[in-house]
Amino acid sequence: MSRFVRHPLMAWAVRDLLQHPVELVITAMAILLITLVLSVSLLVPRALSDTARRILSKSPDLVVRGVNSGIPVPLPVREAVASAKAVPGALNIRARWWGIAKSGDRWVTVVGVDDRLAGIFRQWGVAPPLAGEAVTGRGVTSGEKIPVLHLSGAVDLSLTIASLIPKQLDMISHDTVYLTKDDAASVLGIASGYCSDLAVDVFHENEAPALAADLRQAFPWPVHIVGRMDTAGTIQRRYSRLGGYLMLPIIPAMTVLLIMVGIAVSIRRGRRAEAGLLKALGWTGADILQCQLLKTLTVVLPAVILGSGAAYTVVFQPGMNWAAGLWFGWEYTAPPLYLSASSAGLVFTSVNAIVLLPWLAADLFSSINAFTADPMELIEGAMKP
Repeated sequence: MSRFVRHPLMAWAVRDLLQHPVELVITAMAILLITLVLSVSLLVPRALSDTARRILSKSPDLVVRGVNSGIPVPLPVREAVASAKAVPGALNIRARWWGIAKSGDRWVTVVGVDDRLAGIFRQWGVAPPLAGEAVTGRGVTSGEKIPVLHLSGAVDLSLTIASLIPKQLDMISHDTVYLTKDDAASVLGIASGYCSDLAVDVFHENEAPALAADLRQAFPWPVHIVGRMDTAGTIQRRYSRLGGYLMLPIIPAMTVLLIMVGIAVSIRRGRRAEAGLLKALGWTGADILQCQLLKTLTVVLPAVILGSGAAYTVVFQPGMNWAAGLWFGWEYTAPPLYLSASSAGLVFTSVNAIVLLPWLAADLFSSINAFTADPMELIEGAMKP
């Protein structure tokens, strides 16, 4: 037997718990489930927001699109780049080729690979596509091994699938098809010398709104400019709505927790005779309180730890894809999620405090009479109807 269990108060606490096995099991299971519900409800929106910020940090600060009567139109590459370069503070100006096309009965995102993206591919350990080849996310083929991909857009293309995006990166490329710039422009109906939009970086993110106004004036045709902060705000609002739905279980969970604490206080006050007997045998009020705290921590602390561990597994299990289907209603094969756990410590600390503190307060409240009351008063009070 461990030294901890041989401690007299601990041994007494364990013996007392085992005398009420049904109460012990129900309390432990309820605390575990309450911790799980609270943790998942708070973790999911934070994890999604943190992950979105991490991904968006790699995106351009500004995206410039040509518009005609509010409809996006391709930009002439040479003239557009020259106009953007004329604006002081516009950095890393680059043309991009991307859009949507159909593959079978689903829509996919088509991206043309330029020199910069080709370098990123090599960092991933993936060879950039050659003419007539495609590199795809795993959702494009629904996990099936097919040698040829058929795309329908401005023209129909049949492409050899050269490789798949690594699974760890599939969260951002799940339904994406990477082609050469010429193949992408062809299937998207973008004429030679034109691009889908321009990506522009700034020295400091806070400069983006002012630079966007200068860029609008620099172009000789109407443009629509979207900032990274605008995109982040849109994503944040979407995740806030999801978080609102996930918050709904918190109310019944907290209600159950408070009811359980109230019942625990009532049960412990109903056992005042036991406290009176213990005081008559020489126990002090501090001994009784310490024993009650040990009983509470023996039950509640492991349940909280197991509930937190289960919540961490549910939210942060690497590569899970059922959650994307459940949370986002993904129509086809859902992408695997690799969520950021940077806020997990704060969430678990908050949840553990929410669950543990009421129980510890209940122990203090229910044991307070043991400090001042006479043993016979406790025994007689428990015997009164």
